[in-house]
Amino acid sequence: MKRERGRVGRRAPRNQPRRARQGTAYAPWRQFTRNQQEVARRLTAGQITLVTVTGWSYAAQFLSFLDLVGYCALLNLEGRGFVRVMIPIAQLVLTYHLKVLLGVGSIHRVPTQLFREWALLQLIGYTTTQLQSGFCQRGHLAAGPMHPNTLADAVERLQPAELERLLNETVQRLRARGCFRTSRGHFALDASDLPTTKRYTGAGVKRYLERRVTKEKQVVEVTRRVWGFKVLIVYEVHLRLVVAAKVVPIQEHESRYTRALVAQARANLEAGGRAGAAD
Repeated sequence: MKRERGRVGRRAPRNQPRRARQGTAYAPWRQFTRNQQEVARRLTAGQITLVTVTGWSYAAQFLSFLDLVGYCALLNLEGRGFVRVMIPIAQLVLTYHLKVLLGVGSIHRVPTQLFREWALLQLIGYTTTQLQSGFCQRGHLAAGPMHPNTLADAVERLQPAELERLLNETVQRLRARGCFRTSRGHFALDASDLPTTKRYTGAGVKRYLERRVTKEKQVVEVTRRVWGFKVLIVYEVHLRLVVAAKVVPIQEHESRYTRALVAQARANLEAGGRAGAAD
């Protein structure tokens, strides 16, 4: 139970079947309704599961939107980079999504800024026991269901091909919901570097020259190296929505993949919207 928004679970009477939107899966947060009087009654009676003050009321609506488009069904990733899975990969991915959504910049701030939000984590499937004691007896957790490095390592083990499939199939789900109906047919291609360490599987390396000024006031050129990946996207200019994506080693130039990205964009939008050539 969450005090700020005043939501409590209410089961439908036995003689009334549950109503669900056609073509969507059941989600726990759909059973919550706003009832301040019921919240006050339960607090007075001491029937308290959890009370917390938070500032993430928009997150519940975002999770509802993800459920509406069927995003969570795409998180059944194979996880080839994982040797042993104790926490569902889908739950790890959603946890990292919440880290980004709440603006938690560093992985070291996750225990204090994310893992304290029990009510929010319960919306993506964590139980009270997992939040209190973790998923196993290994290690000593100061707070939260896992060590923050576990979350960081999980993202590192995801393969580029898995991320591509997730991104492109998400676009197809958005298209099916009519998110591109107002498209003007103007698209652009963009590339962004994702620097990592050299330990990441499949990471490339890019070398470049950096000019520096020495103590003797002389300009010298130093060769630098950066490891990582490059995310290539095609996006709708006016809607600012991605319509196709590809992950490649960081040293690759986007011009090599332009035709493939345009073809992927057309495939993602073939049943709706207008997929024109990238501007």
